[in-house]
Amino acid sequence: MENKEIQKENQHIYYYTAGILDSCGNITIRKDGKSKNSVFAYVEIKSEKETNLKIIQEIFGGKLRKVGNKYYLVWSHRKALNFIEEIIDYLIIKKDEAQLIIQLYGDKFTRQYETQRKKDIVKKLIDIKGLKPHKWEKGNCSIQKWLNEK
Repeated sequence: MENKEIQKENQHIYYYTAGILDSCGNITIRKDGKSKNSVFAYVEIKSEKETNLKIIQEIFGGKLRKVGNKYYLVWSHRKALNFIEEIIDYLIIKKDEAQLIIQLYGDKFTRQYETQRKKDIVKKLIDIKGLKPHKWEKGNCSIQKWLNEK
């Protein structure tokens, strides 16, 4: 079955998923601590009920995790991009963030300019989300440290 056919058949699930992502989800970028200039997409949806997330996982994949009394459905790297590309047309509140993730994985610049392109996208995402520096400043995975490097 073609992807568009699946999407049409399960359109109610797409609206449901987008609504939950808009209200209880997070679309962001994380820094890979193992390399100097690598950042990756990270998407999570939080719920107190596992069944809510299992419905979404059946259609879109992702890793289901339990932390305390909350459940998280998580996608990262290319899987996050693929999920965002599937759901972006149904998003309302987080659509701008989703578009920046797609840009992050979009056309690559030459090695000389690629890092700056990524930094510009991350800065836009930080502005949209209104993140405060204390949320992203510590350790090897520090986004702030990476943004300030020349």
